[in-house]
Amino acid sequence: MNCICCNKESLMFSIKAKNNIKIYKCTICEGGQILGDSKDEVHDYSDYGDYWENLPSKYFDERNKISFPKKIFFNFLKITLGQNSSILDFGGGAGFFAKKCLNSGFNDTYLFEPSNKLRSIAENKVGIPKKNIIAKISEIKDESIDMIIMLDVIEHLPIKEAESIILNLQKKLKKNGIFAGVTPNFKSLNIILHGNNDPVISPPSHSIYFTVKSLHALLLRTGFKKFLVFTSGF
Repeated sequence: MNCICCNKESLMFSIKAKNNIKIYKCTICEGGQILGDSKDEVHDYSDYGDYWENLPSKYFDERNKISFPKKIFFNFLKITLGQNSSILDFGGGAGFFAKKCLNSGFNDTYLFEPSNKLRSIAENKVGIPKKNIIAKISEIKDESIDMIIMLDVIEHLPIKEAESIILNLQKKLKKNGIFAGVTPNFKSLNIILHGNNDPVISPPSHSIYFTVKSLHALLLRTGFKKFLVFTSGF
């Protein structure tokens, strides 16, 4: 099987998670992945979100507050993207990031979330208008979005669908649109020290394990051009 990131036939065994699912490492781009066999890969998030249902309203009030660093971030977006830019929070869970975008004046912000429960929580507890919550990417017109955000989501994509999902998202972006996000680093010091005891090593939920090199390889071959990639912490 080819590597999902660089598309080369270069996978070798790397580590075995606590649930005995194997993670294979690419000898070329250094990324990791499970094989995507049906017995290992479970990606039905339609009912995900039990934890959020019983949280008090005070929790959601606190999460909706915009910290000073985030105020700087959103002001930076206003300068670089423009106040009227459209933003898509892909797989945004309960929608805290999308809500902060809306509260910062980005009225053309949308939350895509496959979980029925989390979409309901986003509307009823986080306070995102229903018209800004999307259940299917097909609801977004092609070339209509200025910026797509994926915060700790790309590592959850199904192996067999990851490339097509990213290609489909690219179609939703306007010319020179921005695709941005965060994901754990497979070469982090934490993983080097703790191996499969690190919480990031959690297949099948985490199906793809990125390094800077492998993330660049996947996005490059799906039509993106690197603007900025960096690591932080350990």
